[in-house]
Amino acid sequence: MKFHVVRPRELSPELLSEWRKIQNSDPVYRSPFYSHHFTRAVGQTRSDAFVAVIEIDGKVAGFFPYHRIRRGVAKPIGGPINDYQGPILTPEIDITPAELLAGCGLAAYDYNHLPVSMTSFAADAHDYSVSPYMDLSDGYDAFVTSQSSKWSKAQREARRRRRRTEADIGPITFAFNDTSDASYLHHVESKNALFQKLGVKSVLDVAWVAETLDIIRKIDEPDFAGMMTTLHAGDKLISSHFGMRCGDIWHYWFPAYDLSLSKLGPGIALLNEATQRADEAGIKIIDFGRGKLDYKVLF
Repeated sequence: MKFHVVRPRELSPELLSEWRKIQNSDPVYRSPFYSHHFTRAVGQTRSDAFVAVIEIDGKVAGFFPYHRIRRGVAKPIGGPINDYQGPILTPEIDITPAELLAGCGLAAYDYNHLPVSMTSFAADAHDYSVSPYMDLSDGYDAFVTSQSSKWSKAQREARRRRRRTEADIGPITFAFNDTSDASYLHHVESKNALFQKLGVKSVLDVAWVAETLDIIRKIDEPDFAGMMTTLHAGDKLISSHFGMRCGDIWHYWFPAYDLSLSKLGPGIALLNEATQRADEAGIKIIDFGRGKLDYKVLF
């Protein structure tokens, strides 16, 4: 087993092709966070970003993207904005965390959300959590028929709020992929206002995060794209979301809404539109990432 540590920008077209093959070979890597596009976007904004290319008998067997910080400690690539972490490995490779660290010349790997299927890392886990997702593989209608009365009640309330929104503000229009700069800037302002209300520091105000997201939102490839989704009532932008698509997986990442309209549920309204029209965008899975917020569990 050999390790070659390179900068993300140094990955050749051949290595990127091998990365895609490995990612597509295992459903656990379906998330956009395991795409080389995400790693390379972060690599453009962070000088401490590296990728270990793992080879066995001269063949590529995996990739391990990370940030190298002080005293040889590695952090997941993308740090606080990365919901799914760890190496991207072929099914055949048998590697322990100790071997991975030694091969990269690292002392430790400080992660906080790694798939439970990576069993060799489980011994060092302190806790387990869930990552809710919405399966629309059989269509929205099929999903609805499988839901409980709690879903029906929530949707009745959502329809009531939608009618009130249209009556008070104007007709609702939805865009799955709004590419305008104005919409994105408005989205950042709305998200920062929400962070301020919660009394937490805005991750979007961190320079490298802002730069990374700006890079991602301009990527539109068949296997990866940034997606700015918006919901207007009349000419007013009432809610928005910035996320990533990887194939038919849409990662629900940074939602925002007009705080003055919170009683109308604009965030849920946008999510409802997205779920009902997911098939138009070729989306089969909506991944809400880590956490058990009420809306994630509901959907």
